[in-house]
Amino acid sequence: MMKDDPTLVLLGLSALYSTDTPDAGSGGASSSPVRRIGDSERMAALSTIVDQLPVGVAAFDIDEALVAWNPAYGAFLSGAGIDLHAGMAYESILRQFYDNAGARQGDRAEDVSLADRLRWHRAPKGPWRVRTTDGGWYETEEFRKPDGGFIVLCRDVSEQLKTERALDAARSHAEASNRAKSEFMATMSHELRTPLNAIIGFSEAIADDMLGTLGDSPYRGYAGDILDAGKNLLAIVNDILELSRLEAGEIDLKEDRVELRSLLNGVLLGLRERISRNGIDLVVEVTDEATVYFVDPRAFRQILHNLVSNAVKFTRPGGRVTITSERRRDRCLLIVHDNGIGMTADEIALAVQPFKQLANPMVRSSSGTGLGLPLTKALVELHGGQFDLTSVPGAGTEAKVTLPLTRLA
Repeated sequence: MMKDDPTLVLLGLSALYSTDTPDAGSGGASSSPVRRIGDSERMAALSTIVDQLPVGVAAFDIDEALVAWNPAYGAFLSGAGIDLHAGMAYESILRQFYDNAGARQGDRAEDVSLADRLRWHRAPKGPWRVRTTDGGWYETEEFRKPDGGFIVLCRDVSEQLKTERALDAARSHAEASNRAKSEFMATMSHELRTPLNAIIGFSEAIADDMLGTLGDSPYRGYAGDILDAGKNLLAIVNDILELSRLEAGEIDLKEDRVELRSLLNGVLLGLRERISRNGIDLVVEVTDEATVYFVDPRAFRQILHNLVSNAVKFTRPGGRVTITSERRRDRCLLIVHDNGIGMTADEIALAVQPFKQLANPMVRSSSGTGLGLPLTKALVELHGGQFDLTSVPGAGTEAKVTLPLTRLA
């Protein structure tokens, strides 16, 4: 290729030359003359730039005849046994390339037909990738020019594809490991539930004198302790199982119309003793337009239970817990607010991670594995919603569930 060949301008690169306008930074005045760069210097500069590109570049005219190319393009086709010369037809280049290099598309072993390649050439959409018999991968792009000709860019993407495949393999391995972990946790949870149900059932029978009285024997109290411990452990196992199923994508929502107040009443009934014992002021504010939800009843009851029980657990005696449901423009909100111990920003980040417990002494003194909020977040997102926590240490916490309006029935 001739260094001063003016046809290089067909490559469509911007000309490198000084403008005729004075330096804008000097307020219109120039302290030194601006050297004009002539056409020959400009063409030489463009030629040098194109020659140094690691990407193969070639220009073809409106008749699809080769006009100019850089060394990288020539080297690429030379490796396929093609000796380029000006005026060479693009179809001829492609025909020789597919015949000599055995180019193949994708991962298939079959040769791609020249007709396929020419069809793409007539209406190129995105890059065209091929691999050669030596295992190399090349990517071609074509760009039309205003005069009817076109520019071809060709680059070796072998290393790029190796990296992409390594990342895909690593991602697949991580996903497989995560699935294996979830499946193991689910299996173990199932195995634990069977003996736990037996422990709960027998201890309940003993505590309730179902098969005869124990009188004033301390064994009655022991049976009650076993029953409470068994129920707590079963609740933990159920949470682990639920979280494992969510991570494995094995939970399908069974949506139905649900009265929010009815769900709340069931949740509050189970927490009544703790609420009463701590003298907590409970306020429920549900607007008329946000009282019926279209959700999975079981999953949404779990969401409510986790949020309300957390608020009650970490609110000091005599404190207040407020539950609000309302519609705001294009969304509906469910908010559980308390004036309890609160959390820092770092503690909030830990609270939504499974099996994380906070260093706060009041939190550490409370039972639990730290699964409630992560499980809540996952269930909310499964409903197409968003879960947010805001908190101020010593002032309280607000848990906000934002759902699309489609969740209002």
